[in-house]
Amino acid sequence: MSKNTINKSDNFLNTIREYVATPYGKVVAGIASVALAGGGVVLANSISVKEDNVPNQIEALNIKNFYRYKMLENANSLKLHGACAQELNAESEYYKKTAQIVGPDYGIYEGNQPMDYKYLINNAKIYKRSAELAIKNEVSCFPANRKMSSLTPHFELDIMVNKRQCADKLESMSIEDVASKPTKLDQDLASAKNIKREIMIDLAKTQNISC
Repeated sequence: MSKNTINKSDNFLNTIREYVATPYGKVVAGIASVALAGGGVVLANSISVKEDNVPNQIEALNIKNFYRYKMLENANSLKLHGACAQELNAESEYYKKTAQIVGPDYGIYEGNQPMDYKYLINNAKIYKRSAELAIKNEVSCFPANRKMSSLTPHFELDIMVNKRQCADKLESMSIEDVASKPTKLDQDLASAKNIKREIMIDLAKTQNISC
């Protein structure tokens, strides 16, 4: 592993450590640690967290992101995974809009993975750069190797086409009632779902996905 790669890995893990040090990060880290222990996740009003164990648990949960980021910088990886510009731009838009909803002092979580404002903003930039790389290299939205996992966790045109997720079907999906949610975290999670729905509808329209 090159010195440059090691430094990037350290910087990424330092970002996670900084997040865990925030009051919100400690709460979400508690949620993540429950999941890592194999238990069910229940959002309580307060969660006791052993601060000395949290950084290692979060690093273990998030280290896979580092390798995904490296693949997003490589045109051949984009082609193998079918990560085209349309999908990558959709991911960038999702992270940017979610960050705006969350605000600088808060965050959300997905799949028990904490995502604070800084994380969301950084992802928006990473996916935007990757989309530009995909355009330059004319990357297809359909993977060259179907055994490869997706690099775009929220949007995949290959699946949308196969499942015939056209705009009409997506528009029939219920919209989350954000105002009815009891906490800011619940409201932000609901808003994120609505943002994803809107972007999927736009993708279906621009890509002419049939029903």
